[in-house]
Amino acid sequence: MEQKAGSWPLYELLANHYAAALREPPSRPEFDLVEVADENAAIELLELVQTLCCQRFADDSQRAESNLDCIESIESIFDALRTYRQFRDWTARPSPDPIKKLMSCREQDRTAMFRSFMLDPDHKREILTRLWLGARTAGILEDRLDAEGWRAHIVNDGVPGPWLHGEDQWAFALAKEPRLFERAIAKSAKPKVKTLRGANLVRRLLSLAKAPTSKKFDNLLADARKADVDGLDAIGCALRFAARRTIYKGHHLPRDWLTQIKSNPRQIREVAKVAHAWLRRGLSGQGRVSNPDLERYAAQVAAAYLNLTGARIGYATATENSRNRARGESYGTGLKFMLCALKLIDGATTPNQARGQIDKLRK
Repeated sequence: MEQKAGSWPLYELLANHYAAALREPPSRPEFDLVEVADENAAIELLELVQTLCCQRFADDSQRAESNLDCIESIESIFDALRTYRQFRDWTARPSPDPIKKLMSCREQDRTAMFRSFMLDPDHKREILTRLWLGARTAGILEDRLDAEGWRAHIVNDGVPGPWLHGEDQWAFALAKEPRLFERAIAKSAKPKVKTLRGANLVRRLLSLAKAPTSKKFDNLLADARKADVDGLDAIGCALRFAARRTIYKGHHLPRDWLTQIKSNPRQIREVAKVAHAWLRRGLSGQGRVSNPDLERYAAQVAAAYLNLTGARIGYATATENSRNRARGESYGTGLKFMLCALKLIDGATTPNQARGQIDKLRK
C-alpha cells in the first residue's frame, strides 16, 4: 500500500507543536485535506520553523511566545496550501510537466520520480489519464467496466496479469515493470491538436463551455467516437482528466460519471473548459505558462518567513572564496524555507525554482 500525503508521523509532529503552544491541533480529517505532496519536506519545514522561532526568542521566559509564533507560522503556510488546492485555476498546466520529466529522466530514477509525482494531487490526475492512454496505445493495459466496477490488468508479453481494482493500483503495478513502464510513458504524449482527427471537436469543447447543454454534450461524445479511428480516445481522455480535476477531486470516477456531469450545466462548463485547455497544451505546446496561484502561495510563504525572522526572504550566492560550495551556488535559510514550502505542492521542485519565486518577490 502506497503511503499517502498527511500520514501519521507528520500529524504527530504537528500535534506536538500544538501541545507545546497549549493549542488544540486540527482533527485528523481536517489535516488530511491539506494534501501534502512531500512529507519529508513538510517535516523539514516544521523543524526549520521551530529553529527560527527558538533563535528569535532565545530567552526561556519567551518560550511560550516562541511556541505560539511557531504554530501561527505553520498555520499560515498550511492555510495558503489549502487555498491553493481548493481555488487554483485548473486550466493551468502543472510545472514541470510530469510526463515530460519522466520521459527525460534517467531510467534508474524513473520509478522514484513517478512515486513522488503520484503524491502530488496536481500531477496525479494528469499522470493517471495520460499513462492510461499510453499503456492502452502500447497494448500493455486492458481495462473493463462491468457489474464489478472498473478494473484493469497489465499485459506482459501477451500474458495478462491479475485484475486490479482502483484507478491507481494498475499504475503502481506498471511502475514495477521498467520495460513496460517506459513503453507506456513513451506513448503517453498528449495528441497534438494539428494532428488530432476531427480538430473541430476541440473547438466544440470551447463552444460547449460557453453554452453547456446535455444535447451538445451527447453530440460531441458521439462525434468523437466516430472520429476515433486510431483508438486514442483523445476527447474521452481529456474529459476524464477534467472530471478528476474539477468535479471528483481526489476521488475515483463513478461508473455513471458522464451521466452525472451531463445532467448539470455548471459541471459541463467546468469539464469542457479544462478538457479544452488540456488538449491545447500538448508536449509541444506553448512553453512554460505563468502560475499566478503558485506566486500568491509563495508570497504567503514569504510573509510567514518575515513574521518569523523580521527579515525579507532571500538567499546568498557562493563566490570563489566560499568554502565547500561551488561558485554561483545559491544557499541560505530563506532558500531552504521556500524550497520546503514549494515541495508541499510539488515534491519535484528544485532549488532553482525556489530561487525563481524568491527573485519574483524581491523585484
